Amino acid sequence: MNTNKHSRHELKRLVEQAVREIGRFDERGVWLCVDELESSGRPIGCIRIWATLHFLSAGSPFDSDDVDLWLWPLREEIADRLRRQLGLLVIRLIALHASTVFSEKPGSRWSPLLPYQAEAQ
Repeated sequence: MNTNKHSRHELKRLVEQAVREIGRFDERGVWLCVDELESSGRPIGCIRIWATLHFLSAGSPFDSDDVDLWLWPLREEIADRLRRQLGLLVIRLIALHASTVFSEKPGSRWSPLLPYQAEAQ
């Protein structure tokens, strides 16, 4: 991996922050965790990302759990933000691989595609 002056940890943080802010994930009850990333080029020209998209009960109901619908439309804006933050002329996200996880609140039951309801105690 070529990170130039940027550490892998810093790139991970920048990607997560860009996705969170551009996709308004905090207010929508979704959290993206970058599991791994790989960059190439000198300076960095391409970034390949593997991540997990967590659907939190606070954001329920969700229109879709399709990762591509959540992330694909954001890729150009994410690449542009990373390019500016890293001081690069061009950067491409050549792949954004993500899986999904439905995170439950302990002691409750919910469906990610239906309104959240706490389990009766």
